Amino acid sequence: MNNFIDKPQADECSEYFYKYINKVPIGKHVFEFMQEVDADLISTLLALPAEKHNYAYAEGKWTVQNLFQHLIDAERIFTYRALCIARNDKTSLPGFEENEYAKEASKCLPKLEKQIEEFKLLRESNLLFFSSLNRKSLERKGIANNKPISVQAIMFIMVGHVQHHLEVLKGRYL
Repeated sequence: MNNFIDKPQADECSEYFYKYINKVPIGKHVFEFMQEVDADLISTLLALPAEKHNYAYAEGKWTVQNLFQHLIDAERIFTYRALCIARNDKTSLPGFEENEYAKEASKCLPKLEKQIEEFKLLRESNLLFFSSLNRKSLERKGIANNKPISVQAIMFIMVGHVQHHLEVLKGRYL
């Protein structure tokens, strides 16, 4: 486990993302927190009765499965961005419209159990990827959605993003 992963500084990403970054507790290693959040998310989802899988708390809001697919899609996008930047690719990376992704994904959602399996495998793979990076790669910055961002900021955003949606799940869907 990398011991040198620091909480991102103000110049490592746009201010918008600090709502996610700040979900990672100070003094807690980001990988440790990632594993705690993932375990909490998965146990929360597994405890849901099947009739809740397609529940949305209000008209026009995502169902539980849509919300979880959003986490899977975002995980892939964030990791792709991190990979490009870590490998010193100078390409400006595009943003993504989460609601359009959710609309398309809803046409072919797998069962929640399959989504959970997919998420677990993605996180395991991503943990291996991030733990393989050296300090220079983690601190490297690139451009995503027309804004500068570092690899370590992306990692913190990914963890905080899941924590954010876990809080929404517990607060509005259960």
